[in-house]
Amino acid sequence: MIGLASERAAVAVGQQFQVRVVVEAGFVNRVDAAQVYLEFETDELEVLYLDAGDALEYVLQRKMDNSLGRVDFAAGTVGDPVSYPFTLATVTFRAKSITGTRGTYIGFSRLRAPRQSKAVSGGANVTGTLTGAYVVVW
Repeated sequence: MIGLASERAAVAVGQQFQVRVVVEAGFVNRVDAAQVYLEFETDELEVLYLDAGDALEYVLQRKMDNSLGRVDFAAGTVGDPVSYPFTLATVTFRAKSITGTRGTYIGFSRLRAPRQSKAVSGGANVTGTLTGAYVVVW
C-alpha cells in the first residue's frame, strides 16, 4: 500500500503543513523502487517543498507544478530492497483558500502511464492500494 499521511486534519488559510508519502513495504513485499504522482486543487493549495525520504538512496524524479496541481516523485535503490514501512517523500503545502467542511483532497493520479503510482520489487508491481488524504482549510 502507498498512502498519504497529513500532519494535520485542518489548517488555516496561509498555514503550511506536511503530507508524508508512506510505503507499506514488508518482509513479503519488499520495495526497491517507488514512484508517486499526486494531484491537488490549485485554487486551494500550493506545494512549497518536496523532500526525499532516506530509505531509497537514489532520487529518480522530483517535480512540482502548482499551475497543474501536480507532484511527481520517484526513488530507488540498487542495494537490498526495503522490508519495513518507510516515508518515500514529504510534501510541504500552503493552504490558499477556505474549503469549508468538505475539505480538499490530495490524491494519486489515475492509474495510467506515464503517471502511474506504484511500488516495485525486482521489477514486479507490489503496490496494493493507494490512499489519499483530506485536509480542511478554514
